[in-house]
Amino acid sequence: MIALLGSPGLGKTYISQAIAKALGRRFSMIGMNGKKEVSFVFGTDIANPGADPGEIVKAISKKEDAACVILFDELEKAGKDAKRAVGNPTDRTVNKIFKDDFFDFPTPCNLCTFLVAVNYPEDLPDFVRDRFRVIEVEPLNYEHRLAVLRTILQGELKGLDNAFRAIYHKNWEEVYNLFNQEELLKKALTWTFSIRGAKDNIENSLVPTLKADFLVPELNLPGEVVNYD
Repeated sequence: MIALLGSPGLGKTYISQAIAKALGRRFSMIGMNGKKEVSFVFGTDIANPGADPGEIVKAISKKEDAACVILFDELEKAGKDAKRAVGNPTDRTVNKIFKDDFFDFPTPCNLCTFLVAVNYPEDLPDFVRDRFRVIEVEPLNYEHRLAVLRTILQGELKGLDNAFRAIYHKNWEEVYNLFNQEELLKKALTWTFSIRGAKDNIENSLVPTLKADFLVPELNLPGEVVNYD
């Protein structure tokens, strides 16, 4: 069990997804912002109107993986009872017999890998300090940020490969390499150097601009795109 501690936007969710990928397991994120009732973990009795299973059972069943990776994101933004509820499935002494109230029979979750993401150290619940290995996520330096953004942008452009080939007879890498990549990626950086914000800038601003300017039939590539803006 791992607690990722660090300011918003540093990539805690991305790290959690990478851990799941490295383990060869399915990933499920449970957003804790606004959660107040214990029922989000334990579910509600089937006899009650609107009864529903809890998020642990949902994660295991939807991902079809009894050893999936489950992230409780923004744990500090949950109510007291909801935080306390997270303590049950993450307690190694009882999670082998974890029981969801909706099904009313044990659903072991001891094989799951549990992670929590918390923004500030003063918000770490005591049970997290006791059971989880707390890892502080440090801000990436400038070069590392560009490397992350480069990977994100390349992934976006790969999806446009067929269009580039059809219109320009060039693959996405050839088009990408025409640009001064550092100058292009710097346009996606945010004031706080947030990875999440920079990713949003690439997906919602930079790539749509590139698509509008380059994915036009019979339009020649500009001769000079080094200083593209």
